[in-house]
Amino acid sequence: MEIACISPPTRLIVNDFLTLTGIPANVDDYKLGNRSALDWIIDQYQVSTDKRSGITNDPNRDDDLTYIIRLIKKVVTVSVETVGLVGRMEGATDLSFG
Repeated sequence: MEIACISPPTRLIVNDFLTLTGIPANVDDYKLGNRSALDWIIDQYQVSTDKRSGITNDPNRDDDLTYIIRLIKKVVTVSVETVGLVGRMEGATDLSFG
């Protein structure tokens, strides 16, 4: 499965017959290092073959065909919620804890 992200990442092309839409534009604001969590998932969720060994890494799950869809939904939800929470924390003036 090859996943392609349209910029801005409001659509995600999963394959020939499946495109995920309605992804919030601020999903890219949540970063893991220098890239977004969604970018990280897209990068890691690719079929690849090691040139030296010939071993193929295929993250697709034949036992659970909707796994990647649920994973993307969770990553998008966590990303958007975290960005919102951090924004609210930055706007807070009283950060005392008790």
